[in-house]
Amino acid sequence: MQDTQTLIDRLPDGIRQNAYVVGKWVWVEFASKPTKEILDFLHAEDFHWNRERKVWQNSCGHYSRNASYDPRGKYGIRKIGITETIATAI
Repeated sequence: MQDTQTLIDRLPDGIRQNAYVVGKWVWVEFASKPTKEILDFLHAEDFHWNRERKVWQNSCGHYSRNASYDPRGKYGIRKIGITETIATAI
């Protein structure tokens, strides 16, 4: 288990540019299917695919039940740029 900031810091640029924070979770969304190398990285970092929301998600140890609502509406989205950290994105 790693915290949100530690996970963001470990993301390669090809993933980080598609990453954002929803609540305390890190979500990654791609316009098309990612490469095998990116998928391998996501799996190694304990991301899972959310079929309903069409995003890769990592709870960073903050587990919750399946929400009947879209968490993006409740918590908002904090986009993480290539050179940003969570502290500068907030």
